[in-house]
Amino acid sequence: MIGKKVVKEIDKIIKIEITKEYYRKIWEQWMSNKELYKTFYNEVFLKELQE
Repeated sequence: MIGKKVVKEIDKIIKIEITKEYYRKIWEQWMSNKELYKTFYNEVFLKELQE
């Protein structure tokens, strides 16, 4: 039960942080195709959060 509660709290934090520019830039550093990643990030990650 404690594990599920922790995961829910982490999910809440990620949903807030994923919208911030620094979060995208951290992940972008690992991507070989940065432009494709930016498009995917905006059209999938951020759009999904708005729904």
